Amino acid sequence: MQNDVKRLTGIITNQLDSGTSFALCDDTNEQVFIRSVLAKRIALDVGDEVEMVVVPNANDSGTCPYFALRVIVLQDDRFDDEDDMLDAELEQYDEPRTAPEPQRKWAEEAHMFLDVNGPATTSQIAKAVGYSTANIRTYLCKMHDRGEIVRADIRTSSAQSKASATVWALDLHDLLPEENEL
Repeated sequence: MQNDVKRLTGIITNQLDSGTSFALCDDTNEQVFIRSVLAKRIALDVGDEVEMVVVPNANDSGTCPYFALRVIVLQDDRFDDEDDMLDAELEQYDEPRTAPEPQRKWAEEAHMFLDVNGPATTSQIAKAVGYSTANIRTYLCKMHDRGEIVRADIRTSSAQSKASATVWALDLHDLLPEENEL
C-alpha cells in the first residue's frame, strides 16, 4: 500500500450538490475522487488549485482512477493577502454559527401523502414530494419493513420476475375493494 500512495496537484473541475468533488491532475489529466466530508471540511470550490495525497481508487470504473486521502488548497483567490485570510479565519470564530438547514423528512412526507390521497404508485409519491423515484422507493421500502405502510406489487404476467408497478398504502384495507362491492 505504501508504494501506491502518490502526491499530485490539480484543479477542482466538478462538485456535486452533496459536496463530493473531482479534481483533474495537472500532469496526467486523470481524475481524482474527493469525498464530500473532505471537500466540505476545507471548503473546496470549483477552480481551486489543490495538492492531493491519493491512492488508487478501489471502486475504479475507469473514469476516476484515484481516491484522495488528503487535500490542501494551494492558492486561495478569495483573499488578496495573508492578512485578509487570517482576518477571515478569526471572524469565523467571532460570528455565531448558524444552525444547519434541517433535512427533509422524506418518509414523513410520503406518509402524509398516502394519508391524504390514499393508495399511490412509487412514481406518483416521488412526483408529489419532489424527490427521485429511486430514492423515494428506498424510504418506502424501509417504511414497509417497519410495518408503517403496505405494498402491492403488480405483475402483468406470471412469467415476470419484477413487478410492473408497486402501489403503496397506509393500510391493507385501502388496497382492497369494499366487501359490499363484490
